[in-house]
Amino acid sequence: MPFLVDSIAIARPAGRVAVSLGFMPLTDAAPLIVAQQEGYFAAEGLDVSLSREASWANIRDKVLVGALDGAQMIAPMPLAMSLGLGAPVTPMTTLLTLSVQGNTITIAQSLLDAIAPGAALERPLSAAHLKAILPELTARRGRLLTFAAVFGISTHMLQLRDWLSAGGIDPDRDLRVIVVPPAQTVAQIEAGNLDGFCAGEPWGSWAAARGVGQPVALSSDITPGMPEKVFAVRADFAARAPQTVSALIRALVKAGAWCDTPANRAELARRLAAPDLLGLPDAVIAASLTAEPPFTPRFHQFSGPWQRPDFGAGQALLTGLKRWRLVPPETGSAAVAHCLRADLFDLAFSADQGA
Repeated sequence: MPFLVDSIAIARPAGRVAVSLGFMPLTDAAPLIVAQQEGYFAAEGLDVSLSREASWANIRDKVLVGALDGAQMIAPMPLAMSLGLGAPVTPMTTLLTLSVQGNTITIAQSLLDAIAPGAALERPLSAAHLKAILPELTARRGRLLTFAAVFGISTHMLQLRDWLSAGGIDPDRDLRVIVVPPAQTVAQIEAGNLDGFCAGEPWGSWAAARGVGQPVALSSDITPGMPEKVFAVRADFAARAPQTVSALIRALVKAGAWCDTPANRAELARRLAAPDLLGLPDAVIAASLTAEPPFTPRFHQFSGPWQRPDFGAGQALLTGLKRWRLVPPETGSAAVAHCLRADLFDLAFSADQGA
């Protein structure tokens, strides 16, 4: 269905409604930033303040206590919060998917040199090449190699583990997998504390620009079409502020369409480069947005039918989480259904909204 908000008469909230939203310094925070800068939030009667956070745990905890009304989240986070994994049980509502794709598996340059000294690397790189030298490297270093994902229950953790497993590496036995916030991944490689990571852009590109690592596989190579970032609020917020929820959804859908317009991609990189946002050179941010190698034209997607919360996609995520024992094995489909509120998404575009 086309989401043409201006084509239907929808009641806006009376007066300006103050809303505080959190985001991480990642390329796929773009819809929230664009909705603010292009005035889409304001046009919906919202006075939005955006808060850049240092980690996904910060976002989780601030939403949990009400310091943030909503936030950009990794797709499995609302389910994990609803189940009380890592924090008190907090029923959550996913209102829409903000993006699909967007992550890279990035490996330290020193490790790549050991895998294929002086040779061009295939992309996507199979972890089987790492498997072939892993025993020797482990013995030489006297420790297991260390890889990182950006949050414990995340698409990144699934993709990293799936990539390693496909190459014959057991991520729970053959090396260490830890959690490092995305903005710290490159510094940890530079310090020699990490051998690789899975994180959203632009951190793989920043590792390449610094000469300390290279993206060797894309999330679109590993789990194509998987929901990446979502916009979520506490379930009690959604229940008590339905008009505000609808306004947020409409603004973010408009922003996603702006971000997906090819002519806007270079300008988007320039905006995201601002010191109070990502704080990196716009050329580094532009690489994945404008499909410079190794990226593909559909690596970042911000708009499409998949923005509407989809039970099938949520169930596929749950299957992956269960495979790697990241959620209790008894977790059922009902838990996914309670988080994904396609009905609220549809209501935002209904002519009856606000009647």
